[in-house]
Amino acid sequence: MPKALLLIGLASVPLFCWAQETPQTKSAYVGAKLSMQTGQPFNAYSSSRFGPALTLGAQIKPRLALELSTAYMWRHDVYHGSYNTNVGLVMEDNDAYVHTFTLPVLVRATLTKSAGPWHVDALVGPTLLVYFTNRNYLQTTQGKTTRSETGSYAEHQVSLTFGPSVRYTLTPQVELVVDALANLNVSGFPYTLAAPISSQLSSHVLAGLHYRLKRKI
Repeated sequence: MPKALLLIGLASVPLFCWAQETPQTKSAYVGAKLSMQTGQPFNAYSSSRFGPALTLGAQIKPRLALELSTAYMWRHDVYHGSYNTNVGLVMEDNDAYVHTFTLPVLVRATLTKSAGPWHVDALVGPTLLVYFTNRNYLQTTQGKTTRSETGSYAEHQVSLTFGPSVRYTLTPQVELVVDALANLNVSGFPYTLAAPISSQLSSHVLAGLHYRLKRKI
């Protein structure tokens, strides 16, 4: 996957921009955001999922922070269909709830100077995605049940997450933040080396607030 390696390299370049800054006391911040995950624009037929996200960050250098986040999204998939066979009419009903948890650990490197309210950052790091599915499936043939399934199962992915972020300082402690991230799937369902790189990419957009804690760490 040479394209994937190139993306990883490009995503890592901005992280060296903070090296010339003067050290300062470490501090922490928390965040609350609205999260949207979708396969678009990489997959035009992908739907979007929404949910809340929480962030805990540590400012370890003036232009470098480490963030641990979690986001929760869900969707409800319903399918009702029928078709004719040599034994009669077959009807299928599938009802599934999919709960998605994302757990990224990201480095936030600030690319702009501290003067002014606007700041542009680069984010990069690994993300664990866990999918919990609750599924009910019923198949009938000529009105008689021929197959019935009810169960729950879990799947996971590991992705490289990277992308830009824009922050606007509202007060010395509160910032408005928008993250526009891409997830490149590198292992887990449905990862495959043979697939084109576009099929392994998804988008994750978050918008909300960061609150910088007064207490130093």
